[in-house]
Amino acid sequence: MRLAKKLNAQITTIHAYKVPITAATDLNPTVYVAIDNATQQNEFADYKKHAHDLRKIAEENNLEEVLVNHNLTQGFTIDEILVYAMNEDIDLIIMGTKGAKGLAGFLWGSHATSVLSKAPCPVLIVPKNTVNNQINKIAYATNFDEPNKGNIEDVLGFAFAFEAELKLLHIALLEESWDKNKIEHLQHLTKISNNLHGVDLDIIDGQHVIAAINQYVETKGIDMLVMFKHDKPFLDRLFTQSNTETISNQAKIPLLVFSEQ
Repeated sequence: MRLAKKLNAQITTIHAYKVPITAATDLNPTVYVAIDNATQQNEFADYKKHAHDLRKIAEENNLEEVLVNHNLTQGFTIDEILVYAMNEDIDLIIMGTKGAKGLAGFLWGSHATSVLSKAPCPVLIVPKNTVNNQINKIAYATNFDEPNKGNIEDVLGFAFAFEAELKLLHIALLEESWDKNKIEHLQHLTKISNNLHGVDLDIIDGQHVIAAINQYVETKGIDMLVMFKHDKPFLDRLFTQSNTETISNQAKIPLLVFSEQ
């Protein structure tokens, strides 16, 4: 809600539910209708309670002016989120993670794959164990492979909205190869960091992307990590299944994934 207030935005919560499927084939149609109605009533009652809790949180934190809408729908969660985002021209999807698997479990789940690959807008993933709700320092992890140099404007706009410092971060690996495109992007980001106050370019040597980013986040006090979803090789290296334990242990800050332009 603080994010919405900062961005002068309104919030829509979405709760999708599924009607229980029965194996019986000889049930009267009226029975199915009754099951559907009962499920809808139960889901509505539960959703209403959560909406009340959210309103209470807003009042306790002086955020009553943030407009919050609620959408209860029947269907598969991810499908309903994506359809709503496209139909309503949503600017940002926010999803939380829970349980021991943390961010790694979310990213490797089928739901996350669908959201990150199909969402028409940026996706903000917030781990359950996030310890700081203030966004003062943002790190944009890049492999210098962006197809559009204008993508950096999205990151800058988000950082400026929070009046946050922006760190342009690149982990330089020993086996990394440099082509003309990557060099041009490096030069472009170097120019931005030199001309804009509060924007720094950091190139860190490292053998492992995971360890290097974790160390950077800890030492620099980063509050949010930003990436673009088209940078698939970088995402693959960052969230490989062999590193899930490391990621889950370090998943203490939100991850913002932008769509490519």
